[in-house]
Amino acid sequence: MAPRDSITLDEYELEIPKSDVHDFYRNFVDAIDGKTTQIVTHDQMRLDMKIMEYAFKSAKLHQIVKFEY
Repeated sequence: MAPRDSITLDEYELEIPKSDVHDFYRNFVDAIDGKTTQIVTHDQMRLDMKIMEYAFKSAKLHQIVKFEY
């Protein structure tokens, strides 16, 4: 497949968000200590795991795997 030309391509400048890779873990500890609520919920983590599971299944089968959530 040939590379796409500029007519069929749109490019946008995106601002890179400021973050610290340790923010998740700090929040997790604070939530365990009862100081705050979790930023990433258990339902969000389960959905992420399900998406990864279906991606691996799709790669193994070499086909599209229907995903419902």
